Amino acid sequence: MQSGARHCRGSIAAQPVATARILHPSAYPQPPALLRLLQPLSVERAFRAVRRSEVAVLVLDASEGVTQQDFRLAEYIVSCI
Repeated sequence: MQSGARHCRGSIAAQPVATARILHPSAYPQPPALLRLLQPLSVERAFRAVRRSEVAVLVLDASEGVTQQDFRLAEYIVSCI
C-alpha cells in the first residue's frame, strides 16, 4: 500500500494481477482449407443444438442473403416441429 493513502475502514486495496483481452475468432481471417474442414462440424453442432432445444431462432446475415447452409438449417428446424 502507498503511504498516506486513505481507505475506508474494512476496505481492501487490491492491485490487478493481470489484464485479459477477449478475442472473437471471427476477428481473424481463416484459411479456406480450415474453413472447409470446420464447416461440416459447425453444421452438425447446429443440428445437435436444435435437437436439444425447445425454441430455435435462426438469425441470418442480410448482407450475405440466404445461403444453402442457412436453407438446410431452416428446413431441419421446421422438420423438428
